Amino acid sequence: MIYKIEKLKQAEKEIANLTKIQQKALKDDFETIETKGLEFVKRRFLRDGLFEIKTNDVRALFKFKEERIILIGLVYE
Repeated sequence: MIYKIEKLKQAEKEIANLTKIQQKALKDDFETIETKGLEFVKRRFLRDGLFEIKTNDVRALFKFKEERIILIGLVYE
């Protein structure tokens, strides 16, 4: 299913602190979700409505809201 991705300000700040390679990898996954669908990227349910998109060494945490994905933060490995 295709979703629009919205980023909270904190998530945008965290993305800005990533390397250019990490930023591009996330951007590519986000574009895939918005054009092809969520099923075309690695993702996993965590708990209590919290999910993650697994992109290389960065995990983007998100929740669903009214056919949108709300990006709430990042976890670095």
